[in-house]
Amino acid sequence: MKGAFRALLAPGILGCLVACGSSARDPALAAVESAVRAQVGTAAVVNVGFLRDSTGLQIDLKETALPDTGEATFARVAHEVATVAVRRFAKRATLDIVMVSAGEVLGRGVFRAVRQRTFTAAELR
Repeated sequence: MKGAFRALLAPGILGCLVACGSSARDPALAAVESAVRAQVGTAAVVNVGFLRDSTGLQIDLKETALPDTGEATFARVAHEVATVAVRRFAKRATLDIVMVSAGEVLGRGVFRAVRQRTFTAAELR
């Protein structure tokens, strides 16, 4: 049971641990975070960071930024958010993938993804 629990939580939590701490240090990530916040609402909790390295972006949105959305709506919103992120990312030519997650913040630097979509940068350009 512990292994299944870890497998369920690990992608969202570990991804945010990588992503959440980076935006204040990197102006390129801060610009993406600002653009995404403008897209989903200025009160939204948004964290943007690198996924793996600078060839991937991870965008974590607090679930309340997307109230009562079904899967189809989330897929559309995630695609729109990812598109905005690619357009605003200064190093977009080096980008391979963008992952958008919606979930809840469990604590400082800890995020549990409930929904997630991954896009190739090529399909967003």
